[in-house]
Amino acid sequence: PGATLHQNQGLASQAELRLEDAKRQARLDAQAAFLAVNEAEAQVAALTAARKSAYKARQAAVLGYRVGLRDIVERLDAEERLYAARHQLTEARGDYLMARLRLDAAIGRLDRDAIVGVDCDIWIPAARPDVLNADNANDVKAKLVLQGANIPATPEAEAILHRRGILSVPDFIANAGGVICASTEYR
Repeated sequence: PGATLHQNQGLASQAELRLEDAKRQARLDAQAAFLAVNEAEAQVAALTAARKSAYKARQAAVLGYRVGLRDIVERLDAEERLYAARHQLTEARGDYLMARLRLDAAIGRLDRDAIVGVDCDIWIPAARPDVLNADNANDVKAKLVLQGANIPATPEAEAILHRRGILSVPDFIANAGGVICASTEYR
């Protein structure tokens, strides 16, 4: 009995140490996620300014080309710089969004409805049914919902999306190719 008590005390002590390590790691993860959000936000701000600058440079090149002060190569270079700036800004916005989601996950604030409200052009619920419902369908910011999961939206959510002018492609259409492939593989 004394050895069992001693073993139990040792196991409890080890569990407490593991718990403290987990808490410390969670704090470090949250701090790292917070710093990543700040860095991504600064990157978006800098690239927004770079895009504005590239846009003005393109306008100047177009105008210079029209009046004969610039050649076509200079105009095309300005176009290329503008599109590169737009691309970099889009990438940085995606990085910022992912950093915010990681921060929310690190501090325990990430839930299903946080994902529904992500600001994007196309939103693809592809993991589970009934993700979109009457309670969160108004939070959708996408212009297109492509249903990848089986029945990810309730009929009420579908009606809300329709009233808001958001195109929603149902699962049986979005997944038609997968169903056909699966049936041919089965045979």
